[in-house]
Amino acid sequence: MKKIIVNLFTKSILIIACFLTAIALTSCPNTITEKMYLQVEDAVAPKITVTSPIDGDAYGAYTLIAGTVSDLSDSGKEGKITNLSVEIIGLTGNQTIPVDKNGNFSKILQTSGAGYSGDIILKFVTTDWNGNSAELTLALEKANGAVANFTVTTGSKSAVLSWTPVPGASSYTIQELRNGQSVEGI
Repeated sequence: MKKIIVNLFTKSILIIACFLTAIALTSCPNTITEKMYLQVEDAVAPKITVTSPIDGDAYGAYTLIAGTVSDLSDSGKEGKITNLSVEIIGLTGNQTIPVDKNGNFSKILQTSGAGYSGDIILKFVTTDWNGNSAELTLALEKANGAVANFTVTTGSKSAVLSWTPVPGASSYTIQELRNGQSVEGI
């Protein structure tokens, strides 16, 4: 008789445990998706690649910044970038840079005005969906004029002018000065 009562008691406990497990599993309002799992798993910092300007470039009145940001989780699956910003250290606060769905970014920075009398440092910071962040700094040298990397190559009765294009410029005006006076028809 004792054996029957113990078996019934054990079966009752087992049935109740199964019932409670079923309730717990079916009462979860949201199932865990692969995206949620990857976010929990992600401990890898995102990566910043700047293609323009490059470290050591000269800067003029405006500077085009461009490049890509990417975020891979520990498992190599694609994460999500939530923020990218740039700061000109000592001169500006953080400026948000828009990033497209492929991780590309491009922005024209004004790099002229009070305080822009020498070399500057650009500090890029990006953050992913899990709060992992990365920083990249680039040092830029002050150009001799508003146009960066201006050079003149002379030849036989000719001169070739070249420079880093000014972001947003559609044309340039070139003037010749002789004894401080503008010369027409160059």
